[in-house]
Amino acid sequence: MSWAPVHSAHAIERIRFEVIFVDALPKKVIDAQRRLFEAQTQKFRFDAVKDQKTQKIFIGEPSNKSPIIQESEGWQSVRIASSTMQPAEVVVLNPQMLVYESSEYRNWTTAKKRFISVVGEMISRISDIVDFRSFSHDYTDRFVFQGAPEKANAKLILCGELFPLLPENTILGNELWHIHRGWFETRNGLRILINQNLDMQDGTTHIGDAVRSLQIYTKAEARLDADSQVVSDLEEFLSNLHLICNENFAQVLSGEGREMLHIDQKGAGGHG
Repeated sequence: MSWAPVHSAHAIERIRFEVIFVDALPKKVIDAQRRLFEAQTQKFRFDAVKDQKTQKIFIGEPSNKSPIIQESEGWQSVRIASSTMQPAEVVVLNPQMLVYESSEYRNWTTAKKRFISVVGEMISRISDIVDFRSFSHDYTDRFVFQGAPEKANAKLILCGELFPLLPENTILGNELWHIHRGWFETRNGLRILINQNLDMQDGTTHIGDAVRSLQIYTKAEARLDADSQVVSDLEEFLSNLHLICNENFAQVLSGEGREMLHIDQKGAGGHG
């Protein structure tokens, strides 16, 4: 029995980009960006823009038993895939952040071009008003075990360096498990926070059969300052985050895992 990527060409379920603002984006700016986006929803094939409320919870002094809940208003728009009638893309803008997600992925060049065409101008306009605290890019990949769930041997898909973190029986498929790890790196003068989650999960097929899968979430988050030149060369900046994600994704896979995706230890060829 072996593992297989969730798609024939790659294992990617979802990609996401997230921009966090230093200061709250004024409502008039949010509304202005909404109008600009609404004017292009037909071009981008997105549904109508809808209001979205977000909450921030502040915990105060111990004597204050009730947390302070701060509500803010933003908007979101979704594109539904005609083939599945499921969300394929979503754009969210609120006072704290801008988010773009997509569950459709062919290759990195296409994904980057689509992201820039949908929200690139928005990012440029917002950068004239507020500084960015961070800019992150992440991938969610999934591999499905082709056999009985209790025989889902993680050693067939993951590198040996991870195994000391788990009991032997768990590695061999007797139990579900989760690993979270994170660290900072300095790349091209930027502090990059790497986050990675590995989850062994149970589910069912469309006909109700039990199935086990491995989800790998890899995120590269650039911590920015006022001098960071993100918008001036957005394509290169995105590509650097993409390469960092590729590298860290490839390094947790076994040789067999990389071979099935046709990638090397640096992730070259994958997500590409």
